[in-house]
Amino acid sequence: MPAARIALLVAGAHKAGTTTLYRWLVQHPGLAGHAQPELAFFVDEREWAEGEAAYRRYGPPAAPADGRPFVAKHAKFLHAPAAPERLRAHSPDARLVVLLRHPVERAHSAFGYARARGREPLATFEEALAAEEGRLAAGMPPWHDTAYATNSSYLPALERLERAFPRGLVRVLLSEDLAARGSELVRELYRELGVDAGFAPELARLHNAGRSARSPAFARVLERSRASVARKLVPRALRWRLAERLHAWNRADAAPPPLPPATRALLLERFAPTVDALERRIGRDLSAWRR
Repeated sequence: MPAARIALLVAGAHKAGTTTLYRWLVQHPGLAGHAQPELAFFVDEREWAEGEAAYRRYGPPAAPADGRPFVAKHAKFLHAPAAPERLRAHSPDARLVVLLRHPVERAHSAFGYARARGREPLATFEEALAAEEGRLAAGMPPWHDTAYATNSSYLPALERLERAFPRGLVRVLLSEDLAARGSELVRELYRELGVDAGFAPELARLHNAGRSARSPAFARVLERSRASVARKLVPRALRWRLAERLHAWNRADAAPPPLPPATRALLLERFAPTVDALERRIGRDLSAWRR
């Protein structure tokens, strides 16, 4: 029996509230989701090459026996060049939700996340920004956690997404929309997915909030272990659960250090042209992104 195609994908941006929105949505008993934090099938080259067997490991319901729409999420889908066309070929009627955040704050939050997860060896945000161009030139994927400025330049990625999918299937939201009208947005998406919009999910908790690591060295060991022999011997779902528990144990209560004003000013100037163009593209007031 075939697996259900994707009905809705929360497609990014990274550190803009994607985990929160996804977990709000899949509380609904009429929707199916995946156990792993991210559905990487359209982004990961090995999984895409493997085909349907890799997709099925994420647990999409059987269709048509299980009529629940399948909702998925990948926080960096937006910046993976091949991902939109792959999704279009696989699930041509999928709806996409893109969450965008103040580009400077998103980039700084991503740096804190990468440090906490052992993916950023450099100690300061400024060093990491300076290293980004060289990393990309050396072959780092443009959707990697440490592509800080690249993943805060939303317009090229959004244009690529809209070339693959009609605009009517792509909804662009701002991360502040979740706080301002989260309940209303979730009900609208329930209606679009054809499930009972009267269901009231628990919206009090924000998921995946930024935190530091108690031991950055231990976080780096966890990250390296993803490529170890355990990757071949331990099932994917079990690896995810174990890694998340270890990262949770290593998470400190303190938030990452604040962004220095001088660095903020430089990045505001850097992003200003793309913010202006994006504002015209999506028809939203982005004046808060200029300060």
